[in-house]
Amino acid sequence: MTRFIIIFNLAIFIFSCDLSKKNDKDKTYNKESELISELPKVDFLNDFSLDFIEKNEIDQWTKFISFKESIESISNLDPQGITFYLDELEKKIQELLDSSIPEKFNSPTILSRIKVIQMQVMKCKFYSENQENNKLGPALIEMYRYYNSLLQRMISFVEEEKALPVIDLSQ
Repeated sequence: MTRFIIIFNLAIFIFSCDLSKKNDKDKTYNKESELISELPKVDFLNDFSLDFIEKNEIDQWTKFISFKESIESISNLDPQGITFYLDELEKKIQELLDSSIPEKFNSPTILSRIKVIQMQVMKCKFYSENQENNKLGPALIEMYRYYNSLLQRMISFVEEEKALPVIDLSQ
């Protein structure tokens, strides 16, 4: 009889330890699978002045305007739908790359920056779909940093073009 009581107590002890491990795993899973509650707020360092937009015909580049509005609005949208927003942004970037880019901005430096943003959007989308929220926030901040870099490069590209002397090829 005492053997039975000892074996019974030992079995209860082993199973109770095993259950506590399962509860810890469930808590960890639930913490990671919670939807992101707040998107990082970002200050867009450079924005185009109306004069810059008109002089460089950016207002006629509709795909870029659509892309610009989409990426700048993500930080203000509902975080529960971040995957949907990133999917739409990814489509707009592809449309931008497929569209006719104004000659003034059709250079490898501008195109490569757009492609880097596209890659970062894909990365953010992956983190969002897999609910890796601890990686999603920093990835979104990085995406905005790349976007600011694109705007800065577009501005500097125009300034560099102004600084170069005009060569008359008709002579």
